[in-house]
Amino acid sequence: MRSIKLIHSAFVIFPLVAGLLIYLLFRTPETWLHFILNINTTPFSINSSFSNFYLFHLPDFLWAFSFSYAVLWSQYPKDKIVRIITIIIFILFAEFLQLLLKGATFDWLDISIELAAAFTAILLFKNPRP
Repeated sequence: MRSIKLIHSAFVIFPLVAGLLIYLLFRTPETWLHFILNINTTPFSINSSFSNFYLFHLPDFLWAFSFSYAVLWSQYPKDKIVRIITIIIFILFAEFLQLLLKGATFDWLDISIELAAAFTAILLFKNPRP
């Protein structure tokens, strides 16, 4: 049972850490995270359009996957369908909220990527509890 908890924890923590590292190491210091941590430089610079796709969308995929997996793992609410609907509503809310925030960027592609991450988490999640 302990190894199952370790695997579930890894599916929640590692994507968050990976997304955080992408933000801190590769993104220009214009994000809210750079502002909060008072970081003014970026150690690595990537300028190709292919890598920019990953630079901007992979962190979205990672946080959405991590969030989705955590909600599924939490077992609250009990009904798995309600948890899935909660995940989808939260993802949509988080993206549409960016329409109201100054400096934030709303993007339909982000919604698609985040929903793909949620469905990936749903497919990978195995409920070991009776």
